[in-house]
Amino acid sequence: MPSNVRNLDGYFHQCYRPDYSLAVLKHNCRISIFGVFDIQVLFGKVISRGYEFESGAFGEERFIKIAAPYSIGPPAQFVSLQDNLFNLHRVKWRLKELTNTVDSILEEFENGDSILLFRFNFSKIYACLRELHGQIFFLPPDCNECYSVGPLCSALQIKYPPLYMGKTADSILQLTEQILNKSREGKRSITMIIGNKNTGKSMLTRVLANSLLGKSRPPPYILDCDVGQPEMNPPGSISLIKLNSPLLGAPAFQQRVVLSDTYFYGRISLNGDSSSYLAILRESLGCFLSDSLPSSALLINTCGWIEGQGASLLDKMLKLFDPDFVFTFITTSGSNYVAQQSTINGSVKPLVFCGDAIEKPTHMISTSSILRNLRITAYMAHACPVPTVKSFADATPFAVMFRSVALLVHTNEPFPANHIFAVLNCTFVALCIRNSTSQSEEDERLFGDQDMPILLNPDKVELLRVVGYGFIRAIDLEQRTFFISTPLELSNLEEVNVLARGLNIDLPQYFLVSQERSAIPYVVRERSSSFHTELFKELKIKSVFHRKRFLRMQTQFMVKKPMNKPVLPS
Repeated sequence: MPSNVRNLDGYFHQCYRPDYSLAVLKHNCRISIFGVFDIQVLFGKVISRGYEFESGAFGEERFIKIAAPYSIGPPAQFVSLQDNLFNLHRVKWRLKELTNTVDSILEEFENGDSILLFRFNFSKIYACLRELHGQIFFLPPDCNECYSVGPLCSALQIKYPPLYMGKTADSILQLTEQILNKSREGKRSITMIIGNKNTGKSMLTRVLANSLLGKSRPPPYILDCDVGQPEMNPPGSISLIKLNSPLLGAPAFQQRVVLSDTYFYGRISLNGDSSSYLAILRESLGCFLSDSLPSSALLINTCGWIEGQGASLLDKMLKLFDPDFVFTFITTSGSNYVAQQSTINGSVKPLVFCGDAIEKPTHMISTSSILRNLRITAYMAHACPVPTVKSFADATPFAVMFRSVALLVHTNEPFPANHIFAVLNCTFVALCIRNSTSQSEEDERLFGDQDMPILLNPDKVELLRVVGYGFIRAIDLEQRTFFISTPLELSNLEEVNVLARGLNIDLPQYFLVSQERSAIPYVVRERSSSFHTELFKELKIKSVFHRKRFLRMQTQFMVKKPMNKPVLPS
């Protein structure tokens, strides 16, 4: 075995259950693992990506999900640190209910070591992404460098560098301590993470948030301002996230189904629309100040636009948020942003911390469009009846009456009002709530027909709160009904009154072309009347298959109860 390769046979031990595995992590040692798995710490002090695990006796409810696929991120790394609560008797009893190798484990167990319990339990997301991208998406291709722990879980037998080293690691530790000091004083703190594209802003946001979690601490908040690659929701929206559990997975595996404090922006970049962007940030800041505890911390993950208008936008954000701290990633291969500081009563604000940009390994996918598709795929996988994208057509849709919703569409070019259904057919939409106080009699329905939806102007629309996302799988012009597939439950949808389509935010094509059915209802019913023909003629039929008319297919599907709450009183 090469000198840089270590043997991990002594680390892992079998359990009674075949889907469990135990690992002994030696004091001050680091283990790096690619793949997907659940984990809990039975004994010792273990830290991963800033989060300190709480050790305790085995419990199903104590497992924490980890997702570290080889293709989209670094491995999950676990480090065992010195713990003053060494109790060999307690270790023995915690192991006895899980394995018959207790004696061999205790022979090597020393003060400062930790015991980890792994579980291999696959969700719909794991299954769908493995189906689409293969096992190499999760695990390294070189088997000689890995030790197989589970079906989609491999520990590296070679050393993998830690996330942060040297001055960058020191700066992050100093920043974390400053934030905690503010919290101990009973004061809120606001921290902005700034840097060029692909410098590690999102990862640092997760690490800082994990570091602030603790039983005696208020939950940290994250304001995710990156509309192109958000942390916990599909692209095109801005979220304020109250964090109650650690973020130990890649963003695609952390998608929330039901969204709160999330606002629709409708684009994947900020060019040309900074006013609505800043309006959403102002609203989100107000939510944080009104909802959080006085000692809470807010972490702001900014976008990677730091030149020209992007720098001007960051200046405005600094003025809006008035942060206590700023962390700036410095890169030698591109532009850097310098935050302006001021001195008030002898104190400098904001305190600025710097670190080197994180270089992405060559094995990681860095194409923005692919990463966006992964987020949308992970979100919509929850709607698949069984764990394969091929079952998406079997998902029972909701029926939504035209008159119950308003429509908002972001497009590159204007379109005639009578083409609205062509624009919306087979599209990925945000399911939004429009404030009732903003609705007025001035709202105009299409064609002046009270059974038609309202068409909103993207340049004049007020803030829209996003509840979740869905796919308009069919439009019935005679019944004046949208059919929408979504992972949300009816109880989550009762207040939804706007369907909003973003620009260049679409359901990945494999949801449409990899279906097992020979005829799937992705097409509206054509009518012989001139009115319906005029509306129908521009509609797109998206499929490689010949489709039957939706009218004939309705008997094969039980359509869920419609959302009949109108936007305006009739």
